[in-house]
Amino acid sequence: MSSDLPPSLAPLPWEDRRRLGAIPAFVETVKAFFQNPADAWARTREKGDFGDPLLYAVGVTWAGIVLSSVYSLILPRPWSRFLPPQILQRFPHLFAVSLAATGCSIVLAPIFIVIGLFVGSAILHVCLALVGALRQSSSGFEGTFRTVAYSSTANLAHVIPYVGWIIAIVWAFYLNVKGAVRMHKTTSGRAVAAIMIPGLILIVFLGAILVAALVFISRGGPRSYNL
Repeated sequence: MSSDLPPSLAPLPWEDRRRLGAIPAFVETVKAFFQNPADAWARTREKGDFGDPLLYAVGVTWAGIVLSSVYSLILPRPWSRFLPPQILQRFPHLFAVSLAATGCSIVLAPIFIVIGLFVGSAILHVCLALVGALRQSSSGFEGTFRTVAYSSTANLAHVIPYVGWIIAIVWAFYLNVKGAVRMHKTTSGRAVAAIMIPGLILIVFLGAILVAALVFISRGGPRSYNL
C-alpha cells in the first residue's frame, strides 16, 4: 500500500499493526494521540483505505463505552441523596433494569459507532466544504473520515468519573481541528469554523424550541389553542 508520508516519518502505529501486532499498535496509537497529537497526525496517512481508521475508532470508542458503563454502575450517584425514600427503596429493581440496559447498549454499541462515524464525517465534510477548507485537499471524504475516526481517541476520557464527558468534548474538538488541518492542508481557522458549525446550528435549534415553549406557556398552554 502506498504511503503519502515523508520517508523520515514512521507510520502511525495502528497503520503499521501488521508488523507491530494489533494490541501493541493500538496502545501506542492511543498514547501518541494523547501525548503528542501533532506528531501522531503527521504520521497518519491522508488516504489509503477506510478499514484502518474504522477499526480503530470502533475499538477505542467501544472501550470507552464499556469502561464508563462499568463506572456508572459501581460508583455512587451524588444526586441519589436528594431522592425521596420511596424511590430509594426501589433502587435494587432499578439497578437490575439499568444493568440490563447497559448490557444491551454495550452489545449494540459497535453498530451505532459505525453509523455515527459515517454520519458525523459526512456532516463535517459538508461544513469543511462550506468554509473552503477542501480547496487544497487531495484526500477528499476519506481524509475527513480519518479525522473523525482517529479523533475518537478522545472518547477514552469518558472513563474519568463525572467530568470525563467534558474532557472528551474538548479533546475531540482539538484533535478534529489538528486532523482537518493535516488531512486537508487547510488552516486552523477554517477547521475551527467548520467544526463549530454543527454545534452552532444545534444551539440555534434548541434555542428556537425553548423560545417556542416559553411563548406557548406564556399564552396559557393548550387552553389558548382550544385544545
